[in-house]
Amino acid sequence: MRFFIALIIGILAFILNVEAKRKTHRGMGTAYSGPFKMDKTGKNACQFNRKKLPKQWQIYYAAMNQKDWKKMGSRKGICGKCIAVRGVKGHTTRGHRIKTVYAKIVDLCPSWACKKGNVDFSTTALKAITGYSWDKKKITWRYTTCPDERRSPPPPRRRSPPPPPPRRPSPPPPPPPSPPKPEFSSYDEWWQYYYG
Repeated sequence: MRFFIALIIGILAFILNVEAKRKTHRGMGTAYSGPFKMDKTGKNACQFNRKKLPKQWQIYYAAMNQKDWKKMGSRKGICGKCIAVRGVKGHTTRGHRIKTVYAKIVDLCPSWACKKGNVDFSTTALKAITGYSWDKKKITWRYTTCPDERRSPPPPRRRSPPPPPPRRPSPPPPPPPSPPKPEFSSYDEWWQYYYG
């Protein structure tokens, strides 16, 4: 009986986790440290060794708010996950092109600093999302597979080199030398040779 209850709870937790990943969240985006400085405010809650993370995630990283952190299963469930983030029109710098930016969760943003839905980013990530390096701006985000974990796309097709210029046609081979004309000592020999 306990096994079935545990199984049902496990299935429900899995379903809720999948639904949470699909859902688009809304909140505020802020920044707490610059690139390569995820531990500037103290050791990151995920306890990642910064130097062992790919360079991309040393620049584009984030700290998740406490409520969403717990909802995803705390450290075991959220550390190393990626989020796809977009700025919100009217909350970006003038002329900023809104695009999806990926950030890896490496830290926890305490509840006094981040409410549900809010995410604290590296300054580089926040600037890519909103156009601002240090500010508090509206964002939307969802959980996603980290770009470096997706099946890598096929390598770009190399352009084939242009065909070589047409070669000049080589002159026709000289005709084979004609066989030497036989010399005949008489008309009979000649007749025998040609008609014989």
